[in-house]
Amino acid sequence: MEQPEEQLPLKKDKSGLDKITDDEIRLVEQGNTTAVSYNKIEKRIREVLFELENFRKTKSVVSKIWIII
Repeated sequence: MEQPEEQLPLKKDKSGLDKITDDEIRLVEQGNTTAVSYNKIEKRIREVLFELENFRKTKSVVSKIWIII
């Protein structure tokens, strides 16, 4: 699927930063770094995949702590 031109990835430099809106800056500040919406299961799968990849690279376990009572 091809993205519209205005949604193509921007360069991480001054010219790219000048193209994002104040609303987009607020979203990034709130932790929303993608325009794709995921449901709860998809979010958790992505978290686990990220954690596995991070562990593979660093051999360090830094993850959410699950407390079962």
